Amino acid sequence: MAVLTSLIHGSGPRDRGRFLCLALVLLAALPATAEPPETERLALVMTSGISGRLEDGDGVSLAGLAATVREVADRARERDRTVIVLDAGRTVAPSIESRLDGGRAVLAALEAAGCRIFAPAALDLSLGPEALAVQSRVFGLQLLTPVVLEAGDGDPDPDLALLEPVPGVPVALLNVVDQRFAARVDLGEAAAVDPSSRIALLGERAPDNGLRVVLVHDDVGAGLEASGRLSWDTVRGENPPDLVIDPFLGQEILVRRRDRERYVHLVGRQAPSPGDPWRVAEIRLDLRREPWGWTIVRTDGVEHEVRPAVEPMPLLEARIQAARRLVRQVYAGALDPSSPATLEELQDAALEGVRQVALAE
Repeated sequence: MAVLTSLIHGSGPRDRGRFLCLALVLLAALPATAEPPETERLALVMTSGISGRLEDGDGVSLAGLAATVREVADRARERDRTVIVLDAGRTVAPSIESRLDGGRAVLAALEAAGCRIFAPAALDLSLGPEALAVQSRVFGLQLLTPVVLEAGDGDPDPDLALLEPVPGVPVALLNVVDQRFAARVDLGEAAAVDPSSRIALLGERAPDNGLRVVLVHDDVGAGLEASGRLSWDTVRGENPPDLVIDPFLGQEILVRRRDRERYVHLVGRQAPSPGDPWRVAEIRLDLRREPWGWTIVRTDGVEHEVRPAVEPMPLLEARIQAARRLVRQVYAGALDPSSPATLEELQDAALEGVRQVALAE
């Protein structure tokens, strides 16, 4: 550029014009060096505590839940937030309504809601970790299982959800369950993984410049209260994640704790009782790029009431009706001799009902 400048100043008017045009062409050819944005805005739209029910305490069905999640997510996107939809557990259990159809109606509702991440609590695992993994795949959900499904040597490889909702902003999600409570659930040959070892592996496997999110479950439901011990231990532990979410902490709180150059954020929710209405949580995260990577500078949370669906969801509603028929058959006592007599036959009958409805539409 210095040579080009000397040539321009040492030439006549016509030559200087030609050199100026050449300079503009050269500058236009230079690669763009715009800096990436230093801030980002995310929203985690989260369900939890469905408890395997087909409708909540206000009589709103799973279709209403799915519609509400989609509405909350759409509004967050309108406010220029990138959205991640996930379910945080106690989802397909303990209600018999979900156990009879293997959790299919509830998982179908998560799929209809746009959910892609399912982090089960210990109680959800009572349906069987392998069966839960199969059903999650059927409905397009990534299962963040806190158990070892295949025994192997060495440290277990955690099921991480490695996302990049915004280019250049990686997010790693991990699910942990307190072993004291997981031991109360029949896991078959599977074994609950020590939470501290999983969190340590998260630090090793997650991208260096990304966000690390841990969903914590230290409850099993069915009358057992969550202690919160695992959540607080995670926040205060060595090399803690950026965000800890405890959907059944027992209180709705947003707190942060300073850890060297950054803050660790804890989000807790109130565990719903069986007769309570469902709610959808929206966790808003404001991020800033620091020399060591992305960090959370502000956390805000809103709880949204679930309302009945306005637009029809034919396939989901067919699954809900099939699950209701199963419940009615069980509670009806004596069944017609031609009716299904075993749980497997009941499940097959329900699936056949769903197939018939789908074909009719």
